[in-house]
Amino acid sequence: MKHSLALDLAATDLADYDSLLGFVVAHTIAPVRAAYGLPAPQPAEGHSYFVERTEKHADGMLVEHIRSYNLKESTRLFDPVIRALLLFGWLFPKSVMPSESPERVLEAPGWSVLLQSLSLVDRPYEAIAHLVGGLLGLSTPRPWWTGSSPLEPAANATALADLASMQELVRSALSAVTEDPHTHLIDIGLHRIDQVVAWELDEIARYDVRRRFVWLGTYEFVDDDDSEASDSFPEAFERGVFAADLPETLKGLIALDYSEQLGNDHSTGRCAECGALMEVDGRQQGRVRRGEPVYHPDCREEHRLVYFRRKSRDRYAQVRGNQA
Repeated sequence: MKHSLALDLAATDLADYDSLLGFVVAHTIAPVRAAYGLPAPQPAEGHSYFVERTEKHADGMLVEHIRSYNLKESTRLFDPVIRALLLFGWLFPKSVMPSESPERVLEAPGWSVLLQSLSLVDRPYEAIAHLVGGLLGLSTPRPWWTGSSPLEPAANATALADLASMQELVRSALSAVTEDPHTHLIDIGLHRIDQVVAWELDEIARYDVRRRFVWLGTYEFVDDDDSEASDSFPEAFERGVFAADLPETLKGLIALDYSEQLGNDHSTGRCAECGALMEVDGRQQGRVRRGEPVYHPDCREEHRLVYFRRKSRDRYAQVRGNQA
C-alpha cells in the first residue's frame, strides 16, 4: 500500500528520534529505491542494497557483483520521486548539491526526476539516521559509508516547525467534527472536516501548490566519431509532457498529500488496540463505514491474544465458581 505523507505525519512523534527517522526514511529514500527496483532501506545496510551477490574466489578474496538498476520511467512514479527529492531538500538543505535544491528541482522537475533522483539512491539508511540526529540536535555516529552525496547534519527549526503545525492541522482534519444543531448534514459519501480547518488547508494549497506542465526529458552529450561538433551540442532525449500538481513549500507538500486522501472514501481509520491513525483498504473500509473496529497487523495479534487470555480467565473463574 502506498504510504500517505500526511497520515504518516499525523502518527509520528516529531520529538522522538526513532519515530521521526522512520517517517523520513519512508518518504525520502524508500520511494526512490522502489522506483529504481532496489531493496527497501534497512538499518545497518551499508552499501549492501547495491550488491546482487558475493562470490568467494579460490584465494579467499570476496568479490561483490553490483546489481543493475534503472529508474522505471512512468508518470505513475513521478509524484513519489519528486516529492521525495523536495522533502529531503527542505529538511536537509545543507546536504544537497545546488542542482538538487528544491528551487532547482522545481525549475526542471522532469529532468530532476530522471537524473537528480540518483542522489537519493546513493544514500544508505545510516546516512539518513545521521541527518535526522542532526535535525533534532543529537550527536549520532557518522556511518562508515555515506555514498558520494554531501552529508552535513544540521538543526532545522523552520522545517520542524512546519511539520509540527501541519501535523496539528492534519490531526484536526481527521478528528470528529463537533455537531452543531444549526448544521444539517447531507451525506453524499464525502469526508467531513471542520470548516475552519478546511479553509486553512485550502489556503495553503491555493498559494503553495501549482499546476505544472512537466517536460519529461534530458539533455545529454553523445560521442559521435563522425561529428566534430559532438562535444559542443547536447542531444535532447524527451519522453513527452504531462500535467502535475507540484508543491512549492513543505506545508504545501503535506496539504497536497492530504487532499489526495480525500478522494478515497473512508480511507483512514483508528486502530482499536493502540489508538493510532492508520490507512485502510478493502474489507477494512467496510468495517470503518459500519463503525466496526480495525487493527494494525501487529495490534490485531495482540488484541487476539488479550481476547483469548480473557476468555480463558472467564472460563477458569466459571469452573472455580461451579466447584465451589
